[in-house]
Amino acid sequence: MNRTSLCLILAATLLTTAACETPEEGLVGEPPAEEMQVANRPAGPRRIKLPNSDDKRQPDKKYPEPVFGAAVWPYIEEGTTFELTWGGPTATLAVHEGPNPNSAIVGEYKIQKGAKIPWRNSWVGVYKPALFVAKTKVEMSGTRYSPDNRDLHDAPVNATVHPGQTIAVYHYAGAATCFVGVGQSLMQAPCPSPTDFNGNFSGRTRGEQMHPEKRIWWVYIETQQASGWIPVDDRVLVDILKT
Repeated sequence: MNRTSLCLILAATLLTTAACETPEEGLVGEPPAEEMQVANRPAGPRRIKLPNSDDKRQPDKKYPEPVFGAAVWPYIEEGTTFELTWGGPTATLAVHEGPNPNSAIVGEYKIQKGAKIPWRNSWVGVYKPALFVAKTKVEMSGTRYSPDNRDLHDAPVNATVHPGQTIAVYHYAGAATCFVGVGQSLMQAPCPSPTDFNGNFSGRTRGEQMHPEKRIWWVYIETQQASGWIPVDDRVLVDILKT
C-alpha cells in the first residue's frame, strides 16, 4: 500500500468516527439556557410619559367647569388596565373632594419618587375637545351620552356629517369608539378616521390619537394620609398592563 492510499484510509476513518460521536450538550439543537430565557421572557408593560401639564400646582384660582366628564382613563382599551408611578421628586399633593380643581381640598398626600400611586377610580374632565373636519359625507350611528338623564342615555342616535362640517372628539371610549359631539348631539360612536376627516391623527394607538386638546385626568386614592382625588400630570409615569 502506498503512502497516498494510507492517507485516504486514515481520513475516511476519522470522518466516520466524528459522525458517530455525541455532540457536546448545549451546543447543538437549542440555544443556551440564558438565551432561551431572554427569548421567552414576556413583554413588559408599555410605559407612556404624559405630555407636559400646566396644572401641576393647582393655583388658587377658579377653574372653568369641564365641558365633558366621564369615568374613563386616557388610554382605555378592552383587556387593559394601568399602573401609575410617581416619577418626580418627593412632593406633597393636594387631595380633592371631587375630580374637579374647584372642589374642596380634604387632605394632603406625600409621595416619593418611584412610589406607586394606589388609585381606585379614574375620571377625566375635558376642557377643550379635539376637532376634526369632514372630507366627505359621513353617516354616524351610536348611542347618546347623557348619564344625568336616564331617558336619553344610551338611546340610539344617528347624525349626518357633511363635507366641511366640524365634529368634536371629547375622549376615547375604547374599542375604536369615541365620545363625539355632532351638532347638538353628544354620542358614543366610531372614532373619526383619516379617510373621512382631516385632523391630528398622530399617535401609536387609537387612544393616543383621540386625545382632547385640554383635559385633566384624576384618580381616586385611599391612603392612611388621605382619601380623595388627585390629578395625574406629567410627573406620573403610566404603565399599560394587560389583564
